[in-house]
Amino acid sequence: QGHRVTSFTRAPLAVSFLNETTVDLVIAGAIIRGEDGFAQSGGYHLLQALRKGAGDRPPTLAISGSFLPAETTKDLTAAPALGATATLAKPFAEDDLSATVNRLLGSGVSGT
Repeated sequence: QGHRVTSFTRAPLAVSFLNETTVDLVIAGAIIRGEDGFAQSGGYHLLQALRKGAGDRPPTLAISGSFLPAETTKDLTAAPALGATATLAKPFAEDDLSATVNRLLGSGVSGT
């Protein structure tokens, strides 16, 4: 859809990048590798770092999915308190992701 994407597998690398670069949108997995290298709280660290950052911050979409639906619900329920603008549970349809991204970027396309 014409978007340029930069991806990171570890939250600290993403935080460093975002401290030096202006972006229009952040899509953060709730479970990505944190500072310790383990996939447990990296996405939360990223959301918290964005919330604490100075100045304007981009809209943030938190995504999560688990074999245990209760874990996905827990992750996505916590995300707005940590600064996420929107959430999306995996698996999701490409159309749902596209609509949510467009809505967050202000194109007026409604999404969930």
